Amino acid sequence: MLKKITTLVLLATLFLFWIEPASAKTFDFKPITDPMKTWTISFSDKVNEPVDPNAIYITSTNNQKHEASIRISADLTQIIVEPINPYLFGTEYTLVIPQSFASVKGQKLKEEVTMKFQLQGTHIQTISANFNILATNIIVQGKSEVAKTTVALDNLPEKVLIRQSNNKFSLGMNGLLSGDVLTIRAYDAHGQLLEKQFYEVK
Repeated sequence: MLKKITTLVLLATLFLFWIEPASAKTFDFKPITDPMKTWTISFSDKVNEPVDPNAIYITSTNNQKHEASIRISADLTQIIVEPINPYLFGTEYTLVIPQSFASVKGQKLKEEVTMKFQLQGTHIQTISANFNILATNIIVQGKSEVAKTTVALDNLPEKVLIRQSNNKFSLGMNGLLSGDVLTIRAYDAHGQLLEKQFYEVK
């Protein structure tokens, strides 16, 4: 008999135990602030080794897989899922443990288990950049401690956004395309970096 599910989210770590067939569920939505957040999934029984790299995965909008690496703990009771590329600001992701995932005893989940999460800022509240053939307008809303924001595409130099009222910053950029990933940085009044986020042009 499989053990009843016990769920605990603590310090951004997900603990998952083998569940009875009728108890499969979707975990509550979880906001995160680390673009390279690692998920640790703990099981009440050992899992098979080696772990299929596609056994547990992360999807983003339109069910596109977010590239991640999977490794197993030394005692075979934990799976660690690490993103290879940073999560994008404001994008909703889903961590998926499929029903076929099994313990060494062959115990499986009846249904897949999922948890949705989204990257949110600590000092940056919102980012928008909607593609425009003439110039894409980038808008960043910061908290009161943000004195300057910049934007960069790939490894190009940072461009400073123009500060507006209510701690809003904006800049029009030529040559951007939908799907381009921008690096947004927020600085305090002393020029210290407060936060770095990645945002995809819509």
